[in-house]
Order: sequence, then structure tokens, then C-alpha cells
Amino acid sequence: MLFSMHGRRSWPSLSFLGALGLVACTGGAFSVGEGEGSSSGAGGAGGSATSGVAASAAGSGGQGGGAVASASSAESSTGASSGTTSTAASGSGGAGGGNDPCGSATAMAFFPAESEPNDDLASATPLTDMASGFMAALCPQGDVDNYSVLATDGALLRVKVTDGAGGCPPNANPFIRIYDPGLVVIAEVSGPGCVSADPLGAPVLGNLAAGTYIVQIFNAGSALVDVYQVSLAASAPSCGDAVVQTGEECDDGNTNDGDGCSAFCLDEP
Repeated sequence: MLFSMHGRRSWPSLSFLGALGLVACTGGAFSVGEGEGSSSGAGGAGGSATSGVAASAAGSGGQGGGAVASASSAESSTGASSGTTSTAASGSGGAGGGNDPCGSATAMAFFPAESEPNDDLASATPLTDMASGFMAALCPQGDVDNYSVLATDGALLRVKVTDGAGGCPPNANPFIRIYDPGLVVIAEVSGPGCVSADPLGAPVLGNLAAGTYIVQIFNAGSALVDVYQVSLAASAPSCGDAVVQTGEECDDGNTNDGDGCSAFCLDEP
């Protein structure tokens, strides 16, 4: 380390270097030291995993702490000696991660994820024109999901709970409750397994008055339902919907001829 003073180079004073911790003076000789550090630290404990809507995973432990090294160095014009000093420091690892038992439902085509919170009627998740229902979960215990469906005059309301993969949601004992636009309960259907509410089982769900209907779903059992799919439809009346509407003489739920009710929902001889 050189300093320039009025165009001349000079060595800094020993007291200045000593103040910087760069020189150690012992018995008239200057010692040159080398610093050496070590690191040690204990990793944090891994977190616990609990099953939920999202896949469960164990947390990873934290990284151990690092070391602090100290060193001193000096230079002598008359003699030199070397020495090594080391200072070790240990740090504790961070805490391991965990997993929330209630994650978010994964959306599917035409079945977006429910919007939480929707536990009360006023916060019901609305069904849009581009959706056929929702992917959802009944978690934590006691969770209630509410959905709102807009129906036109004379429409039919259909609700079905499945797992979205051709089966029934495990551990599910779904309870479906339907409110009319005046928030009066007009239909209730319960599980276990796959559950549906439609005009065939509940005629009141046919020939609806125009307005917004609330479909409420909760699990009648104590188990958590990690994921379920609810199909919702408020469709205009038509031949083949199993509900006899104005202009129809019959409606057997299909549009086949030769079964007593024609493809135009007229009685066959």
C-alpha cells in the first residue's frame, strides 16, 4: 500500500497500518498471518405434511449457518514469520416448511376453481355463461360452498356432484340445498358419493320463475373433501328434458320415437 505525497511515494506509517489491523508487531519483528474460517450449522427440522386439496409435501430443512474468519497480515523488511489463526462461528438452520391441509382446487376446462370465501349466501360464487360448473373442496371441516345461478322464466335447474374424473369424490357425503330468488329453500338432496338434484327427483326445479338461485353444498360427514366437481345448469325448457312443458303432451327424457312419446313430445298410439 503506497501513498503519494507531492509526487513522491511513501509507505504508510506502522501506526496507521496497525489501526487498520494489517500489522502486528512482536519483539521488533513483523508477523504475517493467514486467516482461515470454518463453517458449521445445523439444518432446520423438516415440516410435517397433511393431505389437502393440493398435493401434500414435507418441508425441507433450513441451511446451516456460515463461519466468520479472522486474519492478520504484516510485512517486515528485516524479518518475517507466519502464523495462522482461525475463528469459527456456527449458525442454526432455518425452520422446515409445512403444507396447508386446505389448498386451492385446480381448475378444469369449463370448470373454474370456486372463489373463496363463499360460505354464506351473499358471497356465493356466480356461474358465468362460459362455465359448466366449478372445481372445489370442502375444507376445512364445516366448510360450506355457495353458488349462484341465473335462470330465465320456465328454466330447469340441474345440479350434480362428482369427482370430475368419472367417479364420486372420496369421503364425501354431499348435501345439496337450493334457495329460490327469495332465499327460501325449495329442494334438498343428500349423498353419499355422487349426488344430483334435477326436475326428475325434485319437480320444483322445473318451470322456474326468472331470477337468481343459490345452490349450497356441504359435507354431511366429518371428513374433509379434498376435491369435487359440481355441474350447474339452468337451461331453457325443451322436448326431452323430462319435464312436460306448455305445448308438450309428454316428455320421457329423450327424443326417440316409438317409445310412447314421440321426438316432438307428443303421445304415440
